[in-house]
Amino acid sequence: MTGRLRLALTGDSIITRRVITGDDVGAGQIVRTLRDSDFAFTNLEVLPNDYKGQRRVGEGSPPLAVRSWILSELVTMGFNLFGCANNHSLDFGPEGLVAALDVLEQRRISFAGIGRSLAQARRPVYRESNGATVAVIACTSAPTKRQIASGSGKEGNCGPQVNALRFEAATGATRRQCEALDPQPTTQDVEGILGAIRAARARAGVVLMSLHTHEQGTTDEAPADFVRAFARRAVDAGADIFVGHGPHLLHGVEVYRDRPIFYSLGNFIAHTQLPFKLPGATRPRFNTGSAETASAESHVHTQDDPQGFALDRRHWRTVLPICEFADGRLVETKLLPITLGPERPPHQRGSPRLAKGDEASEILARLDLLSRAFNTRIGAPPFARAVLGEPHHRSVPR
Repeated sequence: MTGRLRLALTGDSIITRRVITGDDVGAGQIVRTLRDSDFAFTNLEVLPNDYKGQRRVGEGSPPLAVRSWILSELVTMGFNLFGCANNHSLDFGPEGLVAALDVLEQRRISFAGIGRSLAQARRPVYRESNGATVAVIACTSAPTKRQIASGSGKEGNCGPQVNALRFEAATGATRRQCEALDPQPTTQDVEGILGAIRAARARAGVVLMSLHTHEQGTTDEAPADFVRAFARRAVDAGADIFVGHGPHLLHGVEVYRDRPIFYSLGNFIAHTQLPFKLPGATRPRFNTGSAETASAESHVHTQDDPQGFALDRRHWRTVLPICEFADGRLVETKLLPITLGPERPPHQRGSPRLAKGDEASEILARLDLLSRAFNTRIGAPPFARAVLGEPHHRSVPR
């Protein structure tokens, strides 16, 4: 790869409606940034399958199927790389995942992390622009029990799957108990994913590794130990950038061997209220009557949930990193502070806008504080432009 390349990164996109509306200046600045980048990545934490398939009951979280046209909205915004491995990938069973795969393939979307077999789900996706090639591998350590891959993972011997980073559970231990005991991913999954990174390294100028995880460390703003260990192994295997999401909170940044590890970019789009449709089977989960509308059910859920987005401003703040490469080497990262506007009315809430003034300063200052645990310093606020700090591990030739 020669010349310069710009790669924009975002966290979770829980999108159910339009983001580009009217002449909103804050939204327009974000869209221009995404469109001006050669590549723009997001975690698609919805299933664009037009509600096809059978809703899985009792999985503990609301289903996130959406109408397939939301892909057009994201593409129009400037996104051209998508991670699809997350805990909602099989919300509507194998049939629902196949329906989403059909839509993604028909629209020629560049996506990673799901497939018609485990081998396909694990396979890197490649995209070219201006003479450069970027590869994306996406996986999740937060699949539900119904999403655990079966079979040996050879091509064609299992049904539609998410690329799962599963846990080794002690005999008789539940997944939740395992999580509390410092979970360790299975060797088979780790080696399979690292193998995909090595394959991508041989074919792409920039390799991006994406992980969706719900596990946390000593606080909800810190990564779990196994996430940090896995991120470093991913870099050792050839990843140029590691981007995490899933906690719905911003985590700190580490620079390891001159390569950035964004442990969690939080929410980029959070349309958690006013959903278009929720299956009837979810109503008992939210303790609402059968006559309630989908938006009313969602409102009850998000307001009564002590961990709900509506009650914690941290869920509504993030950054949008713009990573610039020159001749295959990362030379600068610009961090744009983003707000999802919790104070805005429900029909506008959850869509990203460029943060300004004190709020922008607070976002960057918080990221700087969280990153100090990894010996990384973010540029002092109020400057939106910040270059990642000096790494404590020097580059080694690959």
